[in-house]
Amino acid sequence: MRRFLIIPILVGTMALTSCNKWLEVKPSDRVTEDNTFSTPQTFKKALNGIYIELNKDEVYGKALSCEYIDILAQYYPINQESTSNKELAQYNFTSAGNMARAEKIWGTQYNLIANTNLIIRNSEKRREVLSDDYYALIKGEALALRAMLHFDLFRLFGPVYTKENTEARLPYYTDYVLDVNPTLPSNEFLAQVISDLKDALELLKEDPIIQYGPAGDKSDSFKQYRTLRLNYYAVKALLARVYLYAKENTLALELAKEVMGVQEKWFPWVKPEVASANRVFSSELLFSLQNNKVNNNFTSLFDGKNVQATNLLIPKEYVVLQLFNYQRHDYRYLANLQNSVLIGSNNHKVFSKYEKISDSLENQLIPMIRMSEVFYIAAETEPVLTEGLKHLNKVRNNRGIASSSSDRFYFPDQLLTSEYTREFWGEGQLFYFFKRRNVKEIQDPHDEWSKVSMKNANYVVPIPEGETKYN
Repeated sequence: MRRFLIIPILVGTMALTSCNKWLEVKPSDRVTEDNTFSTPQTFKKALNGIYIELNKDEVYGKALSCEYIDILAQYYPINQESTSNKELAQYNFTSAGNMARAEKIWGTQYNLIANTNLIIRNSEKRREVLSDDYYALIKGEALALRAMLHFDLFRLFGPVYTKENTEARLPYYTDYVLDVNPTLPSNEFLAQVISDLKDALELLKEDPIIQYGPAGDKSDSFKQYRTLRLNYYAVKALLARVYLYAKENTLALELAKEVMGVQEKWFPWVKPEVASANRVFSSELLFSLQNNKVNNNFTSLFDGKNVQATNLLIPKEYVVLQLFNYQRHDYRYLANLQNSVLIGSNNHKVFSKYEKISDSLENQLIPMIRMSEVFYIAAETEPVLTEGLKHLNKVRNNRGIASSSSDRFYFPDQLLTSEYTREFWGEGQLFYFFKRRNVKEIQDPHDEWSKVSMKNANYVVPIPEGETKYN
């Protein structure tokens, strides 16, 4: 059954209500909403609350970054005794445990969408409360958040997309409403995502990041640390990601090149001497979440000292080496997969991207959009092969590995797959890459010489049962 928040994070709670209770709006709810958006500070708190709630385990804090979604991407050989994860790795979405996991993702995302719509609605309704610059930032970021949340629901629960596929599966909410919205055909759903992102870009065209860079305007705390928010460049990159998914390659390339144009100035490549300490390569992040409990992911999922072997997400060493083409000097390998542990008779690698090294900001980040993806988008969409290879090799060279001169038989498929696999470990993007390209075989995490056969059904998480009654 659909779940929404009434006036949720705005008052510091995250209580979920059933769809029936959600329809029982009391007069006091309207009063609470009016009071909540009565000052610029309350608008700021409401928007900050969205970013905080993105860190919930049910979504980007764990499930959609380094756990659920990466199990689907076959990063990890799952032990038979870890029943729910094993069923997930076998794409058994209808088991009781995995139906519950999908319902939490679905419900939390739509809850957050409901809250973005409250902010957007009140930014217009209470326009006199906000200065022009605050209005543009708050509404622009809220629109971008709404688009991102819808898009990731589509990437997980939507069909394998083609321009010809008119299947309607998901609703798109552009207002905080009492009625359940109808589901949209895939092309119309993506058009809504694109429209929101374009509107966001228009509002963010004077984002402090453009003048001041990622640090933002230090004279105003709300305008600082712009890469911890969906800023102008992050929204451009996100729109390029969406265009690529929508098979609009020319538009994706155009936006990617615009973002690449500021890479050297504002988003420099990680230096080799700091890569092992700054494991998320933070200087390259266009948008990330700050999560001071991110080390919990390491201790609860990846650390063999604290987690029983049956529940560990821990890749086999020889599979990892195969994925890295035995290039142990790759910064991504050195930073995040260098340590080994013996389990049974096999060596395994400990994924350490989220292991706490210090209390620095870099050790509290969950990457959401990084500059390397922008180069990969350009590499994939360049009409001339040699130009595409230049973009991809730019990333490779800044990961400590040599340029590739592979011809059309290996590029883009094999090289892009290799790069996405290495680059986005623990960041939740690889499964979506496979789905977008409708890849038919994925590397088997149990055996470096085997593949996991994929079919369309493996890429489509079923919409929670109760939701289909209302859509």
